[in-house]
Amino acid sequence: MTENHGGPQQTTPETCDRCIARAAFIAIFPAGGELLFCGHHLRIHRERLLSHGSLVWPLPGHATLRPVSDAA
Repeated sequence: MTENHGGPQQTTPETCDRCIARAAFIAIFPAGGELLFCGHHLRIHRERLLSHGSLVWPLPGHATLRPVSDAA
């Protein structure tokens, strides 16, 4: 069964789970759970997150210059 996720529902600003910068992205893990990332830490961890099947979304109010996830 395929599960659709409508993106993050978070509306309050949070900090990155790796540093004190403001979070701009949320990574949602296939087994459950999520982490918040600033742009810098997402660039570091992006490939590994995507290779493990995580969904990565920009948080509301944060524009991105290029797609976060490869389209299927």
